[in-house]
Amino acid sequence: MQANSPSERLEMPVLVQICIVIATLALVVTTVTALLILSRLAQVAGQLTSALHVAIAQTEQLASETRELLSAVHEMAGPARKAWTRLGVLGARVEGLSTAIVDELEGPVLTSVALARGVRMGTKRFVELLLGRLVRSSSLKNGVDEHE
Repeated sequence: MQANSPSERLEMPVLVQICIVIATLALVVTTVTALLILSRLAQVAGQLTSALHVAIAQTEQLASETRELLSAVHEMAGPARKAWTRLGVLGARVEGLSTAIVDELEGPVLTSVALARGVRMGTKRFVELLLGRLVRSSSLKNGVDEHE
């Protein structure tokens, strides 16, 4: 039916009405789903914010402790450098002293060793000659006694 006058009502077909209802329901479901997702996202954001606050607090505490440690190391660095320098000087002095002692003792020790070797070799040669003479003297006496 067609409307001939403005006062007459236009009727929509049933299929169009069903489609409008389905589209409206889809829009409502989409809106509710979006609201639920946004609500869940707000909860997750709140949890993330709390976790970030804890992490930031721990990071600040770690940074503070690190500054304290570096300050303590810096305070100890000066005396440690001085001690290291003193040890270097002491080491150089000990090296010089030991070199002087070795230089002073090396000559007399080598002389003593050479003298001991000489005495030992001289004593050995003396004993060999003395024994050789005694053996020869004894064999000459024994040989003379046998012939007589």
